[in-house]
Amino acid sequence: MALLRHLTSPASPLPHMREYAPPQTTYFSFLGRYLFMWKFATSARMYNTFFAISLFFMVTASPIRRVGVYGASLLGICGGLVGAVLSVNIVALVMTRVLGKAMSWFSVESSALILYGGPAIVGA
Repeated sequence: MALLRHLTSPASPLPHMREYAPPQTTYFSFLGRYLFMWKFATSARMYNTFFAISLFFMVTASPIRRVGVYGASLLGICGGLVGAVLSVNIVALVMTRVLGKAMSWFSVESSALILYGGPAIVGA
């Protein structure tokens, strides 16, 4: 909601936009209480730095353990991802088809965490 409040406020850049432009600002809202904004270039630097750090740790791991540990980790991550996606979609199906409240969680930011967080963790 903090993002919607900002974009509908008088300080919003939306009324002054004429045509599409690539994103220049990154918005991060924490449970509707805090809204952080920074330049898109800063986000790109952060993403690239985190990628380089994780790549460094992956490459410098012991070559003897690398195949077994990374293979098991990859299998676990893929299985957890599939389980989380399936369980969350089952909850979404129940919300849509059974209860008839498909977008009821959208008004409060933490509702999505409460509604879909549990099934995602259980499915993973």
